[in-house]
Amino acid sequence: MKKNILNKCLIITACLIVCIQASAQFTINGKNAIYDKISNTYLVSIPEEIFGKNYQAEIKLNTDSAWGNFKIEGQEITDSYTFETVKANKEYSVQAIKDGKEINSQLTFTFLPLLVIEGTFGYDYSKGSLSLFQPDTTEPTTSLLKAKWRGGSTNTADKHKRNYKIKTLNENGKKQEISLLGMREDNNWILDAGQVDLFRLRNRIATEIWNQFASKPYYANEEPKAKSGVAGKVVEVILNNEYRGIYSLTETMDRKELKLGKYDDKSQVFHGQLWKVSSWDKSTFWDIEKDYDNSQETWHAFETKYPDIEDVNPTDYSPLYEAIDFVANSNDDTFKKEVRDYFDIPVLIDYQIFLEVLKPIDNCGKNMYWGIYDVAQNKKLTLAIWDLDASVGQDWHCSTPLHPDYVSPNTELGIKEAFNLYTRLSTLNVDNYNQKVADRYHELRKTYFSEENLISKYQNYYDMLVKSGAASREENKWSEDSDIGNYPLNFKNEIDYIKNWITHRLNYLDTTQFPNSTNIPNINQEGYRQHNTIYNILGQKDENINKGLKIKNGKKFYTTNNK
Repeated sequence: MKKNILNKCLIITACLIVCIQASAQFTINGKNAIYDKISNTYLVSIPEEIFGKNYQAEIKLNTDSAWGNFKIEGQEITDSYTFETVKANKEYSVQAIKDGKEINSQLTFTFLPLLVIEGTFGYDYSKGSLSLFQPDTTEPTTSLLKAKWRGGSTNTADKHKRNYKIKTLNENGKKQEISLLGMREDNNWILDAGQVDLFRLRNRIATEIWNQFASKPYYANEEPKAKSGVAGKVVEVILNNEYRGIYSLTETMDRKELKLGKYDDKSQVFHGQLWKVSSWDKSTFWDIEKDYDNSQETWHAFETKYPDIEDVNPTDYSPLYEAIDFVANSNDDTFKKEVRDYFDIPVLIDYQIFLEVLKPIDNCGKNMYWGIYDVAQNKKLTLAIWDLDASVGQDWHCSTPLHPDYVSPNTELGIKEAFNLYTRLSTLNVDNYNQKVADRYHELRKTYFSEENLISKYQNYYDMLVKSGAASREENKWSEDSDIGNYPLNFKNEIDYIKNWITHRLNYLDTTQFPNSTNIPNINQEGYRQHNTIYNILGQKDENINKGLKIKNGKKFYTTNNK
């Protein structure tokens, strides 16, 4: 019975790929024109260098198309057509006859990859298919898949532009590792919607910045390809013939990305271990009781990611507990002598500077990973980054303005107040820690964190979105949606805001946190005024000042006695 059900599911899923091909009534130079039923527009991905030029293309109706009298811009098509001056958002009329009725639609071009997905998805995995159309190739990359919605606050019932977790499958319904857009071969993929982000790509760009400058983990000699930030590519997604907009198709953070040691199934010995920090609580290296249950997937704010609890049960939280207990309870002398045995200090320094520069307000102690290369050798923890959409002047919760006062570039992030590991490193100035942070900051300000370099990262993506037409398609699709608090989506306004924010942020750090670093003169701070309003960690005003983590002027603090 189970086998019959599986076979039926596979047949249905396999048909979805056929449906993708069938929905494209015609091809342009061998590329399927992808239909968006909402705008009644066909979209084709072509090389960027064609934009601004005339584009001569072979036009063919697909063999299963019922169209006749096919015309583009009123010209009946026999074999080819020259599209004059291809550019963003330029639409070409498409006409045809089907079953005696006239069909009228539009055609436009992009140079971003088109990811076409078929299937009905929700909180649980369900089957479907994908076809990835690249600008420089004719044949798409295709795969069966299972996918589900993903995220925390982005995955509530009222959301519209969903994030997805995707697992690629072969024709037998087993995992299939494939390479997408030049990234690693894998069967686990993330589609990041940038759901609340007014620029959609803050997470992607921040991750790229980290990947470019961050120190390699302590075991880099053994694993030189280890990465603590995932790779990703920008795509435009069409789901069930409906345009869904700009997404980042990314790898997942896992054992393979960090090159952690594999669990030894034969001897049942742990080597690499990986945990994700999903929320704020006292466990984020403040204090914690020894109440972990190795049979559970989660412990306080930590979720075990490797080995997977479904594969290895019981797991082992003891190395994580020992590190937290060490930070919380070791005396000062012991902390100064032994902290390097527990933590990857060069990576910690880079992470502190990274947080200070981009000010991701949702990442001081959460939305990160802690990993151990080989617990059988030592229990030193390194970190990996994750979920950086609430950065560069952006909030993460649309119940308040997405550019609220506590994300101002001219206030502290509060790393040392929210993150006891950094509190102790700084207060005790372990091994001249504070000077090492300052020196590293000064070094990076000349290169990766120069104003010119940082602004160019965001500007280049803005130029790409505008030139490809994706920016206007995204605005038309999602502006004033409840996902972004009914605010307008305007990429021009947002890039101007980001550039201004970066300029002010660097000036603030140069003159307050890391003075005398660059000889950059003070600039006008008008427009970024401080406020005395106190918020809770959800970004909501907190008039009662209840116990817990709070935010004031962009600085986190912890109240312990309702004062």
